[in-house]
Amino acid sequence: MTITNANLLICDILTAMNQTSATSRFAPATWSKDRVRHVRLLALSLMAVAIVAALPAVENLLASVPSSESIQQHRWVHLMLLITVVQLGLAVFLVLYIDWSTLWAVTITNLLFVGVYAGLFAIRILAESTNEIISYLQLDLEEAPPGKQAMWFMLVILMFVTQSFFTGRYARRWKRER
Repeated sequence: MTITNANLLICDILTAMNQTSATSRFAPATWSKDRVRHVRLLALSLMAVAIVAALPAVENLLASVPSSESIQQHRWVHLMLLITVVQLGLAVFLVLYIDWSTLWAVTITNLLFVGVYAGLFAIRILAESTNEIISYLQLDLEEAPPGKQAMWFMLVILMFVTQSFFTGRYARRWKRER
């Protein structure tokens, strides 16, 4: 008797799984080709911004490769590469999950990175070279002068803000039309 009840239960579960009314609520949304194209372009621009922002760190890594002795990288290189990896992951996330909420998540995360770079910019401009944060990130050990480092931070801030503006604007427009 219990085997028959178990078979009936399994049949009921399988029947419920085949119903379209239960599963259609969780089906992935299909968007127009125009929206998908715009989101992919935004993801491509995010990858471009991330790669351009990482150029000084990559240059520093490549400069230390030919040396025969092991050279410990500066901490700012690790920070910039971490931000780049997160942004490249966000670009993949943006391509995989095309939705206005994903665009907002990318916008907010980019603005958090803008805050990090803006803080570094302000510290590099206003603080002495003996500042704790500058010493911790080992920015004082670099060959580039502080003014050049600050201008690079400003350039990265402008790129991230521009990327965030267009991503957030498209997300807002998409949500409004929804």
